[in-house]
Amino acid sequence: MARARDDKLARAIANRIVEAREAAGFKTRTAFGHALNRDEKTMARYEGGKMVPGAEALIAISEACDVSLDWLMLGREEAPPAFAEWLTTALGRKAVEKHPKIVGMLRTLPLRGWRPTIEVYDSLYVGIRSGVLEEVDGVDELVRSGRESQRET
Repeated sequence: MARARDDKLARAIANRIVEAREAAGFKTRTAFGHALNRDEKTMARYEGGKMVPGAEALIAISEACDVSLDWLMLGREEAPPAFAEWLTTALGRKAVEKHPKIVGMLRTLPLRGWRPTIEVYDSLYVGIRSGVLEEVDGVDELVRSGRESQRET
């Protein structure tokens, strides 16, 4: 069950809910609320930091936006296991050997709850190496490119 609040933690969670919703492609909180089976008033409270969603709502938000509960609640997360696994693949080993700067960039990617796969790391690495992602405007754009790549696979 959600609790009414107005504090720093509630606002931080609210900001991450908005960020996750927008990254997942929900343009309005009404559309997002519909997908979560929540009314607009409840979504406004969640996104305004006036109410912290209960466990069921947090799980629904996490699943709808493909973000981790750790990130949604705490704003932190551990490095994804997929990155360590990617480093053991042929392409990952080649990347470490030939392009350590790119590997460093991928290692420090702020995931914001997003769960990349080995294929996403392959796509990002190849895109950066080939210059396709040369015009990437900072890390946020790189994350966005990775999310789009993940949706395509």
